[in-house]
Amino acid sequence: SLAAVAAAQHEVCSGAMASWSDVLQAWSPKEGAAVEGLGIWALAQEKLLPMTLKALLAKPFPEVRCETWRLLGVLTVQRKAAQQILVSQEMRDLLLDFRSETALEPRVAKHEFVCALVRNQGSWLRNVLDEKVEEALITYSRQGAHWLPRQGRVIVAQGA
Repeated sequence: SLAAVAAAQHEVCSGAMASWSDVLQAWSPKEGAAVEGLGIWALAQEKLLPMTLKALLAKPFPEVRCETWRLLGVLTVQRKAAQQILVSQEMRDLLLDFRSETALEPRVAKHEFVCALVRNQGSWLRNVLDEKVEEALITYSRQGAHWLPRQGRVIVAQGA
């Protein structure tokens, strides 16, 4: 259920996110097809995505963060969802803080999210993000979960 994604019990929250990831992957359209017409994707963008973003920003536990990053990666199939993810300054700051995930599994899951974002929506990222930010995300997706830019953090451009 949708409510389980926001559950206070971390096991319930993680399980719900994993289940939603599986369902959305099973209902993913073929490459190039639109997801907007599929009811489950409309529900995911309208209800599931805001709860998932809130969980990522509010829950510090590694097992929840792993599932949250993975679910966000699945949601990047939908351009509107990817845009919604990148709108939040807090989310962009977290995304570009390459040291934000100290445990291995969440670090790998975050990298998988960035790979999915670049793979699914790379063609328009430069329209939303500063060129240096886009370059950092692409490099991170290619270099792996342990890659760090020389500065360790990329500054997000004003208004990006």
